[in-house]
Amino acid sequence: MMRKFGLILVGLLCSILASVAFARADCLDVVLDGEPPRLEVDQKICHPGFTIGYSARMRSPLWSAQKITIEQLSDAKAHARNCSIGPSRAVEDGATNADYLRSGYDRGHMTPAGDFGADQQLTCGLANMVPQIPELNRRVWRMIEAQARELAGEQGGAFVITGPNYSAVPNYLSERIPIPESVFKIVITPIGAWAYVATNSLPITCRLISVAQLEALIGVRLAPSLDEGRRVNSWMPHPVEGCTLREDG
Repeated sequence: MMRKFGLILVGLLCSILASVAFARADCLDVVLDGEPPRLEVDQKICHPGFTIGYSARMRSPLWSAQKITIEQLSDAKAHARNCSIGPSRAVEDGATNADYLRSGYDRGHMTPAGDFGADQQLTCGLANMVPQIPELNRRVWRMIEAQARELAGEQGGAFVITGPNYSAVPNYLSERIPIPESVFKIVITPIGAWAYVATNSLPITCRLISVAQLEALIGVRLAPSLDEGRRVNSWMPHPVEGCTLREDG
C-alpha cells in the first residue's frame, strides 16, 4: 500500500512540475493579457521580467517583451550597470561577439539591462540583441529607454515590446546576423500607450507614433489585446530629443 501511495505521490509531483515547467516555458506573464506579438517565432526564451521571441533562422530576436514594475525599477537603481555580453546559452548556433567584431555596429539590447538590477546579466545574451548603429544605440535609443523607465515609474509600471524591422532583403553581419532597417518600441502604461520607431542608418529618422500606426508599418499586431481606442488614440509623452511626433495616420 505504501509503495502504491508513493508511486501516486511521485506521479502527482511529476505532473505538478510538468505543469509549472509548461507555464514557465510559455512565459507570457510579461505581455498585456498574456497575448504576445503575432509574429511567428521558433522559441520563447523566458527570464524573470522579460521574454524573447527568437528566430533560429535569423539568429536574432523578433521581439522582446517585458513587464516593468516599481519594485524592479527600485532594484535597478540599487545596482550598478554590469553587463558582460556573450552568446545565449538558451539557443544553438546563435550570434557571437565575433559576428560583431569590427563591423561598425553595436550589440543593441532589445530589453535593456538598465531596467534590471540583480538580474541584469540575463539581458546580456546576444539572443536579446540586434545590430544597431552607434549613433542610434548610444543616443536616441538610450533616451527612449530612459523615458520608458521614467514614465513606468511615474505611471504605475508598464508593458514594453521592443523589436527589429527588416527590409525584404537585409544586409548581414558575417553573413549570419541580419541588420534591421529600423527598430521599434511600444510602451503601455495604465495611463497611456505609444510607440517609437527609428531608422537604423544615417541620417536617423525617429518618430513617436500610435500603436496602430506602428502595427500598420510592421504589418502585424504587436499588442493584440490592446483595446482599439488606446491603440489609435491614447495619451503620449513628448518625444525624446532627436525624435518627432508623427500626427498623420
